[in-house]
Amino acid sequence: ISRETVDSMSDIVWAINPANDSMEKIVQRMESFARPLLQTQEIRFCFEYTPDLLHVNLTMEQRKNFYLMFKETVNNVLKYSNAKNLDVSIKLRDNIVEFVAKDDGIGFDVNKMKLLVAKSLSGNGLANMKRRAAEMGGECVIESNVNGGTAVRLNFRVT
Repeated sequence: ISRETVDSMSDIVWAINPANDSMEKIVQRMESFARPLLQTQEIRFCFEYTPDLLHVNLTMEQRKNFYLMFKETVNNVLKYSNAKNLDVSIKLRDNIVEFVAKDDGIGFDVNKMKLLVAKSLSGNGLANMKRRAAEMGGECVIESNVNGGTAVRLNFRVT
């Protein structure tokens, strides 16, 4: 718990630092977070982004939510998916950031998960991701099939 608290505080301090508002810094932090963790579980990590994306600046709110959604995605893959591969793609199209993360894991029944979340009093990572997307003025869609992997899709507008 102490380690998670320190990590969370580190993420918040990083996110509010205006020196980190470029997508280039965010992409570097994302990769440096995910690659070593995924390697420990022997999960192949393919991380691609369009070069024009690196020149985009995000607001503090976008930066925080985007990075935390990415971390939640990676942590879900590590904890639950039994995946062998995680492919992440980030593109910029008409001032819209399009983020897609796909794994080849065991997946889950989306409808059953919605029912569990509705009955749960505790927080749920998937619901938090949708809330974070809404705070960014974006949309998050989570697609999954039992034995068919999971895809997280996020779109949000940048100026």
